[in-house]
Amino acid sequence: MYTRISRSGGRSYLQIVEGFRTPAGVRQRVVANLGRLELIDGKKLDPLIHGLQRALGRVPELGGLVTVGAVRPLLVVEMPPAFDEYLGLGAVAATPSSAANRVSG
Repeated sequence: MYTRISRSGGRSYLQIVEGFRTPAGVRQRVVANLGRLELIDGKKLDPLIHGLQRALGRVPELGGLVTVGAVRPLLVVEMPPAFDEYLGLGAVAATPSSAANRVSG
């Protein structure tokens, strides 16, 4: 499948087209008409593009859609060392974290 811009009556239209073979040769079939090209806003196409990527099992790139400034943890819980060893998190728990991110109880 691919996109195609068709022109009719002096206007341009965006279509999703499927190519297929017949005994007579290669043919194209319009799967969806997305509307007049000059009226299509990128913000309206982004959900369609990302939905198609998810359907294909691809991870959509977030370029331009989400901007993240500073990221802070919501909650950091410190457990007794014995619990860390029980879960097999000894090496992870030994990683130092800043005192500003700790919640004391």
